[in-house]
Amino acid sequence: MKMELRKLQAADHATAHQLLQQLSLPFTDLDQEQLLLFSLHQEDEIQGIGGLEVYEKYALIRSVAIFPSHQQRGHGSTLVDLLEEKARNLGIEQLYLLTTTAESFFHKKGYQTLHRANAPEVLQQTTEFSALCPDTAVCMKKTLIIS
Repeated sequence: MKMELRKLQAADHATAHQLLQQLSLPFTDLDQEQLLLFSLHQEDEIQGIGGLEVYEKYALIRSVAIFPSHQQRGHGSTLVDLLEEKARNLGIEQLYLLTTTAESFFHKKGYQTLHRANAPEVLQQTTEFSALCPDTAVCMKKTLIIS
């Protein structure tokens, strides 16, 4: 069945907070202006959520989470693919992320590990970099091909 990415509706924010909290992912700054939140749907059922925190030509992939009952079905990979497509459509040239648990998953999706200090300054000043993710979180980057 076809999966689609939809802008997260206000009515779904409480569900998103619960999912992120359940999976020990940051959820306290989801209302900021630069963060575009999306839900992954199969028919009318939400399978997971993800976001793009956009700063001109850069963006942070944020809050990628699949409901436990829908994990191990490839939905996480589909969600990241759709977020990358959305980023390309927004003119994003490079995606970054911080992770404490999903380094191998993102490596398989073409992301490269880099030292946190080598991320763009604008990203280093975000709440994600400065407060939410521990210094032990792995920083990763992917350059998008804009067609």
